[in-house]
Formats: sequence, C-alpha cells, structure tokens
Amino acid sequence: MTENLTTETHTQAEAATEDPPTFDLNRWLGEGKRHTRTLTVYLDPGLLGEAQELQERIKAHNKGASLQDPQEAAQQAAELQEQQAELEARIRASKAEVTVEALSDTDAEAFAAEYAQVEKNSTRQWDQSIVGTCIALAKLGTIGGERLTADQWHKLSQGPLAGGQWARIKQTILLASQETPDRLTTRRIVTPEGAPEGGGEASEAASQE
Repeated sequence: MTENLTTETHTQAEAATEDPPTFDLNRWLGEGKRHTRTLTVYLDPGLLGEAQELQERIKAHNKGASLQDPQEAAQQAAELQEQQAELEARIRASKAEVTVEALSDTDAEAFAAEYAQVEKNSTRQWDQSIVGTCIALAKLGTIGGERLTADQWHKLSQGPLAGGQWARIKQTILLASQETPDRLTTRRIVTPEGAPEGGGEASEAASQE
C-alpha cells in the first residue's frame, strides 16, 4: 500500500514538473484549419418514400412467405430483391456530400454587408433568410466537392434541397461554428462491469481482422 502511494505521488510530482508545450505562433498562423462538418443530401428526396414503401412490402412478404406456395414465394422474393437493388442504386446515384466550414466573425460581417446590398428593404438579419444563407454557403460550403455561387445555392434551396434538407444544412453551419475538439475528447467511455479491458464485440471483431 505504501509502495503504491509512493509511486503515485512520484508520478504526480513528475507531471507537475514537466515543461508545458511551447506555443508555436508560426504553426498556428500557417497550419491552423477551420472546423468543417459534412452531411449527406439527396437530389431526389422522394426516394425516402419509395424505400419505406418497399420495406413494408418486404416485411409483409417475410411474414407470409411460409403460408405461400414455395415457388410463388421464391418468385416474389426474387422480384423484391431486384427492386431493392435497383432502388439502392438510385439512392447512391442521388446522394451528395455537403461540407461547410465554421463561420468567423469576419465572415459574418462580410455576409451582413453583402446581404444589405442585395436585400436593401429587408428588416431581417442575413442568417434569418434564404438569400443570406446562400451568400454564406457560397463562401463556406461545397456540394459534391464543388463550390457554388449564391445564385446556384438559391436555386437548390428552392428545388431538391427545399424543406428538411435545407434546414439541416443551416443547422450544420451552426454546429461547425460552435463545436470544439474538447467536446469529443472529454467524453467518458463506459465499460460494462466485468468486461475485459478494451473489450466488447467491436474490439473483438477488430482484433480478428
């Protein structure tokens, strides 16, 4: 017991006397990067409804397959599998990644000034309007790796990205601007009582790869 206390005290003393890392201003100025966030959007949001409908049909088939003629059930299963594969291909072809950067105060001032020039009679703030969000995305965002103009973003906001997808993009800008790395690194990892250190199915599977 005494030995453990001595070792612990010695370790704490060493940690207290360690030199703090040297602040490298040139590195901060030259290598610093903005935080970014990415979300998936779809050119055809209606595919969600098709996917839900197909899942219901698959569920009904699976539930009643044992009561059907085996040959008829097999044919129906093959048709559903073909439809599922075709729908999954359409979903993959429809999706794109939107990436947005964190918003700086300088950006906000510039967007406000540009918005005031475009919407001279508006009483709304730039971040409360579609036009203002499009101005911001022209600087901070990409879709499919492409940087768009504010007019192009506006066209998307009135078309395939209208509604929920546009709301998610706006929320992503806020998240990218508010998150910090310590919000991830300070999360507590819960281990089930009695589980081996670093255990769990995921760790076991990883060790077998």
